[in-house]
Amino acid sequence: MDNGLSHSRIAIQISKKAVKLAVTRNRIRRTIRESFRSILTELPPYDMLVLITSKISSEKHEISDILMQEWILSIKSLQQYQS
Repeated sequence: MDNGLSHSRIAIQISKKAVKLAVTRNRIRRTIRESFRSILTELPPYDMLVLITSKISSEKHEISDILMQEWILSIKSLQQYQS
């Protein structure tokens, strides 16, 4: 959504059903926030909500890799939408 500010904002929600371990949920959040901060200047002033609700069953490190691939694809599609 357009937020009317001069910068983008992000909210991240990961359900316990999707990712059981709090350590993994927090690692995913930190990784997404760090990625968001690195491209913040390139993004339009939108509020973004990242919802992870589907159950993910895999190894701890593989889960974050899978989600980061999805995050990167989402950012690219948003940037293409703005072009």
